[in-house]
Parts: sequence; C-alpha cells; structure tokens
Amino acid sequence: MQPVHLSAEDAKQKIQDMDLSAVERRLVNVEGCSPEDAREATDCYRRLLTLQAMYPDHALVPPAPADRALHAHILQTRRYAEDMQSIFGRFLHHEPDATSEERREFTRQVFLEHFGLGIEAFAICTIAIEQKRAA
Repeated sequence: MQPVHLSAEDAKQKIQDMDLSAVERRLVNVEGCSPEDAREATDCYRRLLTLQAMYPDHALVPPAPADRALHAHILQTRRYAEDMQSIFGRFLHHEPDATSEERREFTRQVFLEHFGLGIEAFAICTIAIEQKRAA
C-alpha cells in the first residue's frame, strides 16, 4: 500500500468522516458505557487523532475517554489499520506505559489551544505515528 500524504485539514476531514459506530457499540454493549459516554469518548478520540495529524512528530497521551475509544478501535485490527493508513499514511502505534509528564503537558496544552478543553485524566500510554525506516 502506498503511503498517504494528507494535509492536516484533509486528515481532519477523514477523521470526521471515519465510521466509529462499531466502536460506540462496543463501548455500550461490552464496556458498559451509556450511549452519551460512548459518543463523548469517540468525539474525544477524533480530537486526539486530529491533534496527532497536526503534530505528527509528537507522541500524545490520550485523555481517558479517548483511550477507551482507542482500545475499542484497535480491537478491530483490519479496520483500525485501514483507518490509520488512510489518515496518516502509516500505522499509529499504541505504546502502553510510555507516558511522561512532558507528553501529558504537551497534550494538555494542544487540547486547550485547539479545542478549548482542559484535560485532567490521562491514560498511561501514548500514541505515535510509526516513523519511516531508513533505507
């Protein structure tokens, strides 16, 4: 599959168009979330992915609601891989226990700057775009 090179605006549109209904169903039916909480989680996840598209060289720490949606999305391995390929041109990795105060603070700042949202609860993982391998 050829790498995709999208502008941040094009990536943002793909993220908004991404079908996360199966993620929401899993959050409700398996994880026990209310439909409202599931929607909040996928909305937060979309914001996180948008920020990752805007800041591709930064590892971001998912806010707790986004992390729930991320985990539900990753379980749909083919769909997740296809979505990440179409948005980022490569795989978006989930790295458990790879967080730091610096990464949390950067994520907190960009959520506030771009969405006006103050984030208090974070997951204990990061997401990062797979770096191109040297030839």
